[in-house]
Amino acid sequence: RLAAQSRLTAPPSSRDDSAMQTKVERWWDGPWPWLVYLPFYAMPWLFRAPTSFQLIAAIIGVAVFLPTYFISHRLNGVRLLGTVTAMFAIGALLAPLGGSWTVFSVYAGSEAGRLRPARHAIAVIALLALATAAVGFAWRQPMLWVLPGILLVVMTGGATISREAFYARTQALLATQEEVRRLAGTAERERITRDLHDVVGRT
Repeated sequence: RLAAQSRLTAPPSSRDDSAMQTKVERWWDGPWPWLVYLPFYAMPWLFRAPTSFQLIAAIIGVAVFLPTYFISHRLNGVRLLGTVTAMFAIGALLAPLGGSWTVFSVYAGSEAGRLRPARHAIAVIALLALATAAVGFAWRQPMLWVLPGILLVVMTGGATISREAFYARTQALLATQEEVRRLAGTAERERITRDLHDVVGRT
């Protein structure tokens, strides 16, 4: 009878915690959806056909970028910084070939936002923005062409920092809730034990 009255035997809550599940990454939080921006590299070629050399260089650059990008999503610390640098370097090498090379800087800035602590991410994103401007200036590209890329480096990097901070807070909250449930279960078991002891003693 006591066990039946206990909350330990109550049916599980029907609350939907799917929005809070950050322990296992969902596919839309991973690297795949963001590849939709990669074709923007070829946008200038809609108005001016690329040469064979530009096309081959772009294919090689993308072939190197893709594994670097996917690998970076699973790294952190110094290794993540290395892949961020590699992605920016790919864009810088392709800068004189006529494509929208700042796309690679934007991807680098997005991944840099995952660096911890957050001040390191902010510093790297700022360096990426300055380096993007420097490469554009070195190749005498119009600032109107380079400036959107610089802004997107800052915006996507900042958005990633905010997202990672939200995930960290959510995981801390989930851990706290789990600990509260564990302690409540322990307290309930102790209460049942005391009640059973009293019933046996009175009997």
